[in-house]
Amino acid sequence: IENSLSTVTFNKLTNDLLFMRFFCEVNANKRNLYMYDVYVYDVFEHYTDIKCKKYSEGVRQDSVSLLFNKIISSMINENNYTGVSTDNFSKESIQLLNEMIDNEVIFKSETKVKKGFLSKQIETVGFTFDEYRDYCITNYLLENYDDEEKILEFWQHMSDNKLTICEGVQKYLFYLSHTKYRESLFGIISKVPEYDKLYWNYIWNIEDKYVTDYDVQKWKKQIEENGSKM
Repeated sequence: IENSLSTVTFNKLTNDLLFMRFFCEVNANKRNLYMYDVYVYDVFEHYTDIKCKKYSEGVRQDSVSLLFNKIISSMINENNYTGVSTDNFSKESIQLLNEMIDNEVIFKSETKVKKGFLSKQIETVGFTFDEYRDYCITNYLLENYDDEEKILEFWQHMSDNKLTICEGVQKYLFYLSHTKYRESLFGIISKVPEYDKLYWNYIWNIEDKYVTDYDVQKWKKQIEENGSKM
């Protein structure tokens, strides 16, 4: 590890202790790690797979995915990305959620008092780590929004309302449009008005294997137009 630990990687891990925990859980017991860079999306993806396997033993194989989807769909429907009520969650979902709150850093719960004619305590649940929340919302969109119009409509909704998830979700959609889902997403994401800004902010965090001739030509054009100002 010492020979490949770059300054960029060191800073990514030490500047965010929650992300460091995710990274360490994903790479536990690995003997050879090449750490010239750390790709956040990949860490989150492997972390989610580990937790899905861990909490699906002896129960429905998709129980963790269903819980995530329930929380995220509630957030989207309520336009509230901090914490949503668990009143309409199933008994099984509540049981799994409580177990994960006790043992993981994924979720956090709060008890709030709803005021009205009658006071009532409401249990809410939210994500502990905003960056991971945005990753999960991005995955939810790609699994449940089945056409270009819905994706662009939600994108516009985030931008117009300056939602707290906007920066993170846009970043991950951009990342996926240039990596594993390039074929289906690139044509959509390249149409958004923020595309050029996103490109120059995030293209440098993409693995070399995903760089295409499109990128090379874009870089050449940028250098020709701006020279040393780039």
